[in-house]
Amino acid sequence: MANERAATVGAIDLSAIAEQIPKKEYFNNWRFYIYCILISLFYGACMLYQRAFAITKGIDYTSQDFQTYWMNLFWGITIMNVIIWTLTWGWIWYVYRDRHLEQLSPAEELKRWYSNWLLTLGVYAWCLVWAVFFVEQDGVWHSSMIRDTEFTPSHIFNFYLSWPIFINFGVAGLMLTRTRLPVMGKKWLLPLVMEVAWPIMFIPLIGENEWGHSAWILEEWFAAPLHWTFVPFAWAAVWFLGNGFDMFPRIAAVLKATYFGENCMSAAEAMENPEEATNPVHTLPGM
Repeated sequence: MANERAATVGAIDLSAIAEQIPKKEYFNNWRFYIYCILISLFYGACMLYQRAFAITKGIDYTSQDFQTYWMNLFWGITIMNVIIWTLTWGWIWYVYRDRHLEQLSPAEELKRWYSNWLLTLGVYAWCLVWAVFFVEQDGVWHSSMIRDTEFTPSHIFNFYLSWPIFINFGVAGLMLTRTRLPVMGKKWLLPLVMEVAWPIMFIPLIGENEWGHSAWILEEWFAAPLHWTFVPFAWAAVWFLGNGFDMFPRIAAVLKATYFGENCMSAAEAMENPEEATNPVHTLPGM
């Protein structure tokens, strides 16, 4: 009797809960650190390439050296982007997606919130750090050099590499959330969509900016009118907060269901009514 009482508190069967609880090791951050280190090493190699060939081979677009060291690199990066986008997004949509989200248990959903949302969001934010770094580097380059092409050594690593990689992680995160988590199984949550869409919407402004610097304002000064349109889209990074406010109530609900045996909306109910599933009231004690 004593053992039975120890294994049961109220109507909650603790032994049944223990069998479903994800192991602590699953929530280690080592994957995040590895991804960030690999990304940083890759961009570090890009910077070394710039230091070696930007000044010596990259200031005259009409030279054969420029075509060899920079335009060949540009076309290689472009082909690489297309291949990576196709493989990543195709694999998520056709292979990795869960076609039975309505059957997802709270414990498994909690694991996916960590691996498919929080981890991807963290790597996405780290890619943003590097993308912004190359944007600032581009401003320094054009303050020092006369541009004779849109394919400058700074542009190739900025607009044609770091931003496409940033966009790739964002779209992949959106697709993972859509195909692996119930709250977006049938509907779209605006903060998450906008969080991914704003760097894509940035691209036409980049084209307009480069045209303007070639035909209107040649100086690359920070407050140039050509840069004013960047500001609203930079503010769009605030959607990170909206995304968190939308998602954390559901995370709290499945967390309490997994570790404390409390009731929460099932995966099927969350798919049909994501507004209720992400209602902050579910973070309150006993709710």
